[in-house]
Amino acid sequence: MGIPPFEFFRIASGLEAKRVFVRDLNQAAYHRDLPGMPGGIDGIVGCLKRVISEHHIRRTVIAGNSLGGYAALLVGSLLGADKVLAFSPYTFIGPVTRLLNGDTRVARVAIRALLSRSARRCYFDLAGVYASGENPRECEIYYCDRGTQGRLDALHAARMARFPGVHLHIRNKGGHDLVKHLRDAGELSDILRAAMRRTE
Repeated sequence: MGIPPFEFFRIASGLEAKRVFVRDLNQAAYHRDLPGMPGGIDGIVGCLKRVISEHHIRRTVIAGNSLGGYAALLVGSLLGADKVLAFSPYTFIGPVTRLLNGDTRVARVAIRALLSRSARRCYFDLAGVYASGENPRECEIYYCDRGTQGRLDALHAARMARFPGVHLHIRNKGGHDLVKHLRDAGELSDILRAAMRRTE
């Protein structure tokens, strides 16, 4: 999530919900096999589908920050999740799109994803995924348009605004580390709790 794992565990422990934590220990935007989850993104989706079925989950919320936000948006689309929370997310990691938009961040991660045998290049641009997929019912994207990465974070978020159910939340503090700012302001736990509530 962009904050120490134990801190996120602490925040999440107060939620009345079953929780699954997925970490990209390979630093490949979740496109390489994870322990117990072979198959990259599709393996993660398959594993989560089994968990949802076995535990009779009624509402599915996927959350992530930065590249984890990219994964949350992607996995949430493929699962048809009820809600996605993405904080300062990347919405493309392909080399051509990054070059055209002047985004030189996470180059090594993108290369590892590109070289992964489990990677599916159609997943490298989330605008394409959302244009053709079974998308989340609701998607909340939080980002800050200030600071050294503000222009790029705004660019990544804005290209998703045209899709049904996607809502953008612009903040003027926190930069790319917005999730830390939200945590320190006491907002992050409120956002997570609100996402868990059934509205129907």
